[in-house]
Amino acid sequence: MSAKNTPKPQQNAVVILKTDFIAEVIKWGIKQNPFKGQLPRSTEVIIEKLNALLPEFIETMNMRAFVSETIEQVPEIRDWNLSQIERERGVKVDDENRSPFMFTSRYDQPKPEYDFIDIDALKQNVTRSLEREAAEYA
Repeated sequence: MSAKNTPKPQQNAVVILKTDFIAEVIKWGIKQNPFKGQLPRSTEVIIEKLNALLPEFIETMNMRAFVSETIEQVPEIRDWNLSQIERERGVKVDDENRSPFMFTSRYDQPKPEYDFIDIDALKQNVTRSLEREAAEYA
């Protein structure tokens, strides 16, 4: 690609590649997945949707807002916020009857089928990773 076709970042803008964004979402989905060693649900569909949704180069002044807005546009990522038991029962992420809390003690661990991926934590982890990566090349 010639320098003429390379996007020029605005002052203080963060520029990342689409592939880096997708890789971070999947990486943190794997790390936060309660079923350790497995890909989170619908990983292939999520990759396809993000690939279609995002431009090759992402330039933003607010990475946190960009990550949050992008993740909110992909229902399969938002569904990671449901436990396996909730999905089997047909519960939806925005269901008003869904319990907002899960109680556990310091001495026990939730069973994976009752655990879920915290989407707010996922957004924060993706944001921090992308900001660090962009800073390395700035």
